[in-house]
Formats: sequence, structure tokens, C-alpha cells
Amino acid sequence: MTRIVIVCAQASGGVRHHVGQTARLLSNSYEVHVIAPQSVLEGLDCGQAATHPLAIGSRPSSQDPATVRALKRAFSRYRPDAVHAHGLRAGALSSLALMGFPSRFVVTLHNMPVGSRLIRGIGQTLLSVIARRADVVMAVSPDLRQWAQRAGARVTRVATVPAPWSDTNVHSTHHKLPRESGKSQYEIRKLRQAILSLSSHRSYDLSGEVERVEPLIILTCSRLAPQKGMGELLDALRILRTCAPRPFVWVIAGEGPQRDLLEQARDQESLPLVLLGHRIDIPDLMTASDLIVSTSLWEGQSLTLQEALHAHKPLITTDVGGSALTSHGGATLCEPTGESLAEAVLSVITTDDALAQAARKSASAAQLLPTEADLRDELISVLRLDAST
Repeated sequence: MTRIVIVCAQASGGVRHHVGQTARLLSNSYEVHVIAPQSVLEGLDCGQAATHPLAIGSRPSSQDPATVRALKRAFSRYRPDAVHAHGLRAGALSSLALMGFPSRFVVTLHNMPVGSRLIRGIGQTLLSVIARRADVVMAVSPDLRQWAQRAGARVTRVATVPAPWSDTNVHSTHHKLPRESGKSQYEIRKLRQAILSLSSHRSYDLSGEVERVEPLIILTCSRLAPQKGMGELLDALRILRTCAPRPFVWVIAGEGPQRDLLEQARDQESLPLVLLGHRIDIPDLMTASDLIVSTSLWEGQSLTLQEALHAHKPLITTDVGGSALTSHGGATLCEPTGESLAEAVLSVITTDDALAQAARKSASAAQLLPTEADLRDELISVLRLDAST
């Protein structure tokens, strides 16, 4: 039987999900081994794939030579026909461990290194190592693909990253999440009321009279981190507070290192901002919301954007990384600045007709999103597997 080894370094969120998704789809027909840190493997649905814990950190470490030796031993043991590494770290270390092995080697790049010159330089070095060995470099966004091409990668392509609940049509038996919330209208109404009750902010019109109209709920589902544009979100919120044509509350579902920053700004400036923390009911929150906004400074193929399209909700996203590719024309695109975000929000919430038109655009784009069947076909192609298996 054809043998495949999947390698992943420390990962969370969409990257972790995609690794499990890949393993699950391939393990229906091939012998698959997943090598990743225990924290990645724990609770991850890898289907019938065998899992092997190996500490692969997200940053350079004195343990890297030992990690390369461990990977080399694993490749000697399993003799894979193909190796699929996810991310720069896993890709570079696997490249070194594969020296002397004839295995086909594919790397999927999930993130663009951002930050200091040192961080970007390390990323460039890792990519150069990958480019010399990889048969194919996949990238989750067009700019990542261009980066790989400039580094000398022989074959590159944009990766397929479907949402977890998409139809597989490949005899997969794993549970699929619903495309829409399973809550009744009454339950969604109660959820809206619960969200609005968390905001101590009262919206006023220009004459100082208290508005009696129920506030709109603007939802952002994101890690509270600089790359996700939390500073830009606050800038947009400050602008909208002074000129929005109707009352609103901006709600963020997620946790992260910038929670204190957001709480401080909200409390000191009396901003209409609600921080829900980590949530597992994202489809319900989207159904209960009026507008979904992504403020990221960089994204690959965001699963949150796909969820928003599947929910047929008005969607605004910053035009960065793979966001335009992912939204398939179903979102209002804007620059990653507070001013541009505020302008985009105003263009959508000004009238009910504008909101309805944005929702229709989102629903149409949802029909164009990739499925797990598309991902499986892509994997068979790039890994050069026997499709009849």
C-alpha cells in the first residue's frame, strides 16, 4: 500500500484543522502517518492515520538537530512514497531529514513571517531550504506562492483549503459541521439579546435622544493578536462611534494577548465593544449577527470567511493575503486601516437594502467555495498517488 507521512510543527486553528483534514481524507485509501507535537495531535481527528508525537517547535531551537535525526529515523522506518510537510519549520526540517531518500516531497506554506527583520530573515532561510528539496510548494495565498517562486521553488500552486463541513463525496465517515446554525429563530433571538445585554454602551443620535432601534451586531471572530488587526479594529470603532447612521455593537469572539488592550480602550473610551472570549458556537453567533468583519493584516484562506459566506451574512474583509481569493467576490474588500474599515462598514450598514444586497452577494459566493473532494483530488495529484486506490 502507498505510504504517506505528514509532518507538522506546533500549530493551532486553521493550520491544525487542515493537517487533520488532509490525514483523514488520505487515510481512507492509503497508509498515512502523522508526525506532530502532542498538543497538535491531541483531540485531532486524523481518521485512520497513525499518529506519532514529536516536539517540533515554532521557533529555531538547539533541539532542531535532534528533531532532524528523529524525522530521519521515522522516514527510514516507514519508507514513505510521499512526505507532506505543513509550514516553514516542518518543511525545512523535513527537507534536511529527507536527504538520501527518494520520497516525493510536498510542502504547504500556511503563514507569511511578519515582524522584525530577524524573523523575516529566518523565514527566508527556511524557505530557501525548502525550495531546494521540495517537488511542489503549495501556498494558501497568492502572495505566499509568489514568495516561494522568488525563493526558487520549482513547482508552486495555490493550495485548496476547504471548510470542515463541506461535502466530501469521498466516502468519509467523519462528522461534518452544519453549514448553518441549528438553532431555532427563538434561540437565535435569545442569543442576540444576551449579546446586547453585555454592552453597557448606550447609542445616541446626533440630537442627544436615546435611540430606540435595536443596535446592529457587528461580529469579528479572531485571535486577539496584532496580526489580526486589533489596533485597526479599534481605530475603525472610534470613527464609527461618531458617524454611524444607526446604533451598533461590535462583538469579538476569540482570545489572545491583546485582550487587555481592547478592554482598556473599551472602558476608558466607552466604546460599544463586547469581548466574548473563546466560543465554540461560531455558527450561532454568525446567524445572530448582522455583519461580519475580518480586520486581519494577513490571512491565508480563512475558515472564518468561509463560515461567514456559508451563513449568507454580509461580509467585510481586509484585502490581504488570500482573503480576496477565499471570498470569491462575496465580500466587501478594504485596505487594512481603521479608516478603510470604517468606510466599508458605513457602506454596508447605511440602509437595510445595502445589508440585504451584501447578504445576497455572500450567499452567491458560498456556492463557489472548495469542497473536501476538491482537496482530495489535489492531494492525489501533487503527491502523485494512485487515484483508483
